Amino acid sequence: MEDELHTARDLFAQAAELPGDFHQAEISLDFMDIALDIDHSLKKAESLLEKEKHQQALSTLNEAENELKNFNGTAVNHLIEKISTSRESIKLAQLEKLLNSEPDMEQLKSLLWESDELSAGEAAEMTESIREKIVSYTFSHASEQLNSNQFNDAQFLVEDGLKYAPDSEKLKSLKATIEKEQTAFENAQVQRIEQAVNTAAKDEQLNETDAVEILSIEVKEDNQGNLIVSGEVESVATIPIETIQAEYTLSTQEGTVILSNEVYVYPEKLFPGEVGRFEFTHFDTGQQKEAPVAEIDKVTWYTNE
Repeated sequence: MEDELHTARDLFAQAAELPGDFHQAEISLDFMDIALDIDHSLKKAESLLEKEKHQQALSTLNEAENELKNFNGTAVNHLIEKISTSRESIKLAQLEKLLNSEPDMEQLKSLLWESDELSAGEAAEMTESIREKIVSYTFSHASEQLNSNQFNDAQFLVEDGLKYAPDSEKLKSLKATIEKEQTAFENAQVQRIEQAVNTAAKDEQLNETDAVEILSIEVKEDNQGNLIVSGEVESVATIPIETIQAEYTLSTQEGTVILSNEVYVYPEKLFPGEVGRFEFTHFDTGQQKEAPVAEIDKVTWYTNE
């Protein structure tokens, strides 16, 4: 029990050589050989730990522990406790090395589970350090998703992070922020849709009823006394319009109608902001005492929508 293993073995060997059938001494002597092997394994594991060969060290301890499965008692428990202590030290060192290698989120989760299983005092600090890294990782990536308006992804990341750090005020605050930002974004989106619908309705009305602005119309008399009516119109629609027709009236200065006519604008299709022209020559209208008055009565057009 004081780890004087060689001395203990010698004493058990002496006891086994005494006259009589001392079976317990022989069992204890066999156990001491195993205990010495385990002591050697513990020292080997410690050496492997110094070389950062953590997995080999853990395998060495597992093999040593298996040698004790057919024994029980206080001395056996003592050795098992020593093996457990050594195992926790190795696992703690292994976790610390992995933690310093900038693990990703999934690796951090695994490290947290392993750290939680350890009972050493240093493990509590290790667990808290891993948990802080999970919080930082989650906060950073969720914030990126939030900045891109990927609210569901951001919410998923935060809720997943809270599974491993349920008391994190940082993540709780971010979760509340995501919810508020999502609500604000959705409300703004509804307003944008309503505004777009209203704008579309106005555009549709414009395109159907007020797509053409009359820029000019005039009437002249050529050398043969023919009346030439010409003018310009502009498309104020939001979409292309085509087959534009202008209906006009020629009247005397006193308002007496001389004639009415329809003429098509060219080019045949006008895009928003483009200007179209029309011209028509009237023959045999008779000699006019004074220049007639030209007035457009109506303009019609077609849209593709």
